[in-house]
Amino acid sequence: NTVRIQYRDAAGQSSERVIWPFAMAFLSEVRLLAAWCEMRGDFRHFRADRLVALEDTAQRYPAQRHQLLKRWRAQCITDA
Repeated sequence: NTVRIQYRDAAGQSSERVIWPFAMAFLSEVRLLAAWCEMRGDFRHFRADRLVALEDTAQRYPAQRHQLLKRWRAQCITDA
């Protein structure tokens, strides 16, 4: 499902976004949520400790999770 979040960036600026979450990473000091961001029209990584609010919209996103992962991996390899 898509999720509506309120997110605070490193500078303290808040934004509201609708995202399509598909993966979560647990790093040594942070947890990252990988998602397609409708506002940016691109993949984004959101730090879990900067999520101010999260609401399930009950709307399914149009892509399947494995397709998003495949596109995300391809983009990460291209951007590296």
